[in-house]
Amino acid sequence: MRKLLWSLFQILSLLVLMDHSAAGQATNALVSGGKTEIPFQFVSRSTDAAWSSGTLLELEDRFSSAPIFRTWDRAGKLLSEIAFTFPGAYHINIYSHSFARGADGSLAIIGTAETNDAGEILFLAWVSPDGQQTIVRLPDFFPYAATIAADGTIWVAGANGSAQQGQLQNLIRRYDKTGALLGSFIPWSTPQKTLPPAVRSVLVSSKDRVGWYSPISHEYVEFSLDGTAMSRFTTPSTQSDAIFGAALCDDGTVFAATPRPFSDGKPASWGILALARNSGQWSFISMNEAQAQGRLFGCDGTSLAVTTDDRTISWLNPVR
Repeated sequence: MRKLLWSLFQILSLLVLMDHSAAGQATNALVSGGKTEIPFQFVSRSTDAAWSSGTLLELEDRFSSAPIFRTWDRAGKLLSEIAFTFPGAYHINIYSHSFARGADGSLAIIGTAETNDAGEILFLAWVSPDGQQTIVRLPDFFPYAATIAADGTIWVAGANGSAQQGQLQNLIRRYDKTGALLGSFIPWSTPQKTLPPAVRSVLVSSKDRVGWYSPISHEYVEFSLDGTAMSRFTTPSTQSDAIFGAALCDDGTVFAATPRPFSDGKPASWGILALARNSGQWSFISMNEAQAQGRLFGCDGTSLAVTTDDRTISWLNPVR
């Protein structure tokens, strides 16, 4: 039975590579595809942003009683602004890789809410385009990353905080917009003195799949929209297993922003890794200009949306 399942997985993986032939080739460089001014300022740790469903999703005051989400189009025009609140909470914490925008303009948000009555509450929230909120409490499941798939389902990577050592749990959950759990997968047993793979991980989505990049377990896994694992790749070891961002483009190309060492051994702030599906190898790729730091917002179709100065968004196109 195991041999049969493995054979089916190999056939499926081959079909995936055939469907994404461009992504199978090595990306050698990124060239500019245009840029525009960022219509807001990054203020220390309180501001974050992600490219999601063709827009730049800004998060302001992410550690406050009412974080603000703003959506901007490619030209820097404000499309929407929503203040997120949690009933009874005096403080809300929303971390990096914890929010996403759907194609219909809805938002998915994960985080923690601090209340006087119930203490810290772990939550998943869905906000409709007109600002209506659906909040689901996540008892014993600490959420670390979230995305909205092309079919509108909400995916969350997390860990069971109360699980005993050795107890099996599923690391990724899939919800509908009402907060109903549709499924969970990636079983994992908690070893002693080991961080859960969901910590510092990133969920990304494209037109036909969802990807999960885990720097701690050194795995990148892709799923079909129904939750079936399609392919797995080993991720490279990076300094302190850090990751600044990940992106899955509509043509199947995959990128990750991580610390990159200079040639003399001193660490630089960031670099962009690209996956060559045919070989399963990751390699740093060059840009037009050497940059010491930056942010990877995500994929916009088949281009990368990044910033290297926190003032302008640059769209970078892969060269093979």
